[in-house]
Amino acid sequence: MDLCWVAEEALRVRDRKQENDADMVKTQAEAVVQAIPIRGTPADPGLPRVTSPRDEALEPRRMKRYLRLLLSIGGAISGGVLAALLVVILDLYLTGRSYASLSRMYVGPSSLVLSISDVIFLATILVSGLVTWFILRVVVKAG
Repeated sequence: MDLCWVAEEALRVRDRKQENDADMVKTQAEAVVQAIPIRGTPADPGLPRVTSPRDEALEPRRMKRYLRLLLSIGGAISGGVLAALLVVILDLYLTGRSYASLSRMYVGPSSLVLSISDVIFLATILVSGLVTWFILRVVVKAG
């Protein structure tokens, strides 16, 4: 026997064994993957469906009440500041034309005295806060 032929034959056997081993490992890996149920499929309905971060970003989420409250307070304050500026401009116009000022105390019992401008300011704060609260509720439910 030729020594080179024996070495070549040994290399061929080794290569075939490696190919067989690789095929066997691949087959075992495929079997393991197929045995593991994918979450959220009929094979495993109890677990939640696996989603990507992009899918989670697209799902509507409930806005927390404290966040909605903070945004409503911000809307109320903004509405109050805008109303105060408009009342001041209107008051300057009226007093410049010799009409009564909006800041004269008219409304309320003797212990609590409010002017018309105070009532306008407080009503605007209340209305803008409630409108912001309910608009955020509708937007979050629709989204």
